[in-house]
Amino acid sequence: MRRWLAMWSILLPLLFSSFALAQSAPDFRFTDSESGKTMMLSDLRGQVVYLDFWASWCAPCRQSFPFMNELHERYKDRGLRILAVNVDESRDDAERFLETTPADFRIVYDSNASIPPLYNVRAMPTAYYIDHKGQVIDTKMGFRLADRAATEQRLVELLKAAGTY
Repeated sequence: MRRWLAMWSILLPLLFSSFALAQSAPDFRFTDSESGKTMMLSDLRGQVVYLDFWASWCAPCRQSFPFMNELHERYKDRGLRILAVNVDESRDDAERFLETTPADFRIVYDSNASIPPLYNVRAMPTAYYIDHKGQVIDTKMGFRLADRAATEQRLVELLKAAGTY
């Protein structure tokens, strides 16, 4: 009985989350770590976006960054954009993380944590799959090495639907 209660205490919030899939991705302003320019998420419309929320204290994030680097390298020329939103209060904490776990993709610093509520983020890391039309198609809480193939396959499906693969 306890096992069932524990399972439902985890699943019910996910099932009744206030963030519905297949809706427009909430827009936000950020400074592009590649160009230094101010951008909006909507500026990336026409491309597939893997939007990842992370923090320096997040152990699974240390595993997800090398995988996101691989995805970026493999699919950047096919329209995949990886945008990793850091929610540390101190940018120095994020910078120290990036010294040991580098990112070849865009990093957004959100020390005020103003972006996660737009997406109802509840865990680190959490990733949102946004299609070329700007719709959130899927979400993934946490990171497990065993899920890499499924994540890549889902992104390839979105790239194919965008006509860039």
